[in-house]
Parts: sequence; structure tokens; C-alpha cells
Amino acid sequence: MACPRILSQSVNLCSRVCRVSARATARPHLLNSSSKITRQQSLPVPRQFSTSTSDLLKEGRLFSKDHEWILPEEDIRTGTIGISDFAQEKLGDIVYIELPQTGIRLAKGDSYGVVESVKAASDLCAMIDGKVKQTNKALDKSPELVNSDPLVAGWMLKMTIDHPEQLEELMSQEEYEEYISKASDS
Repeated sequence: MACPRILSQSVNLCSRVCRVSARATARPHLLNSSSKITRQQSLPVPRQFSTSTSDLLKEGRLFSKDHEWILPEEDIRTGTIGISDFAQEKLGDIVYIELPQTGIRLAKGDSYGVVESVKAASDLCAMIDGKVKQTNKALDKSPELVNSDPLVAGWMLKMTIDHPEQLEELMSQEEYEEYISKASDS
């Protein structure tokens, strides 16, 4: 069985290479005279060049500074939400998770639940405006799923995305990794 972190890194590398290749095809002026992409040009293009919310979906999960993630579905009407691997590591062994009832409407920044670990308790805050469609009932009996698989089995809720433009305020995986790296250095 492969390590989820290694699989995630492989997927990220593949998607990064595909994005660079697509950018070079879409913008031939990025190619030098010998038609090879230079090392500097192959770096990820910053978010300000993103043309639409649909471009963000190609990047996959988006992250907040509160160490939560959202994985929007292709129709940009709903998204699955959870906490990052970094967050679960900092919390330690998770022993209890309180999630909202389905049907509750949340505004960006609203507290909607709590994650308790042997070390601390942490509020969960809405990353976007929307309505809770579903919660992960498996976490009621097995909150440790967030520790063992925070990006897949440890998801917390699914909610509607009322304002897709709010997704543009979130960080890509690469931006998030850079953010936590800088935070760890401080």
C-alpha cells in the first residue's frame, strides 16, 4: 500500500508539469528561441494570472490560512471540506469532532464545529458561504480518521458554494505548502 503523502506529492508534481505544459502551449511567447522552457519559466504562475474560478478547479484542493481545505466539485455548486494534514499533525490524536446539522446555512468565517484532541480543542470556521448538505457520520465513531487520512476518509462536511468567487481567495496546494513553510520558519 502506497503512502498517501507520497501519492499526493506525485499527483501534485504531475499536475504541475501539466499546468506548465498547458501554459507554454497557450502562451508561446514563454518559449525561448530554441523552443525549450527555461528553469525560471517552468515555475508555477502566481494566482493573479488565473482567469476564472474554473481554472482554480484544475488545481484541486484549495486551502485557507486556518488550515482547512475544500475540494470543489466540477459544477462549482458543492465542495467537500476538511482539515489539512499539517493541522491534524499539530493537533495530535483527535478524540472528538463536533459537526453541524445538515441544512444549516453558514457565512464565511462562522464557527461551525470543534475538533478536540489530546492536546487541544480547535474551532472549525467556514471558508465560504453556503449550506451544509452532508456531514461525515463515520467521524462520530472514528474521529481518528482525520489523523490517519485527513484528505480523503477524514473529510468533515459537504456544503453548497453560494459564491464561487470566494474560492479565488484561497490558496492552491503549492501556495499553502509555502505558507506553512514560512509559518514554521518563524
